[in-house]
Amino acid sequence: MLFIDYAKIFKTAFKAGENLKPFVGKTLAMIFENPSTRTRFSFDLTIRQFGGETIMLTGSEIQLGNSETIANTARALSRFVEIIIIRTTVHHRMLELVQYVQIPVINALTDDTHPCQILAYILTYEEHRGIINDTWVSTRQEFRAKSYSMFQPYQVNEALMARAKPDSLFMHYLPAHRDEEVLDDVINGLHSVVFYEAGNRLHAQKAILS
Repeated sequence: MLFIDYAKIFKTAFKAGENLKPFVGKTLAMIFENPSTRTRFSFDLTIRQFGGETIMLTGSEIQLGNSETIANTARALSRFVEIIIIRTTVHHRMLELVQYVQIPVINALTDDTHPCQILAYILTYEEHRGIINDTWVSTRQEFRAKSYSMFQPYQVNEALMARAKPDSLFMHYLPAHRDEEVLDDVINGLHSVVFYEAGNRLHAQKAILS
């Protein structure tokens, strides 16, 4: 079964008020070297709704790889908690952490990838448009290429959306730089599923942790 299948099952159970508690007695360490809203809330709520606990560690508290080596931190955390998520701007820190722990580590965002967000993208798309197989997805870089000569670089605006297909969806991982990369009329418009997508982070995180 795929992550997306699990996410759909957990979302259905959540809406039905089912109390699933697979993480009773387990603790998640959340390492956030940079600020977070949706990622932090969704992982924290997931563990709590699953019956477990969280410990939050910020960059200033843990000093990962500075005052203490990543290897030492990893070995210690492996003896305290059952699972770790890490959000860092330096991808190799996450890879080094994985190398020295004996428990699962989830990439909650690095400068290279944001896999948790990608799952929320796919879940949102499939709920609105069906299975994503063979579906064309336009990235921000493609928007830049299309808009550079006619509009502000990187900006998604009404003129650009008018050139999209009628059933197009506008997604964004947030926070968005309103009136810079995207206009209010787009992020609040009929094509936008931005906040629906943000809510799906909770269910995507449940699939990942389970």
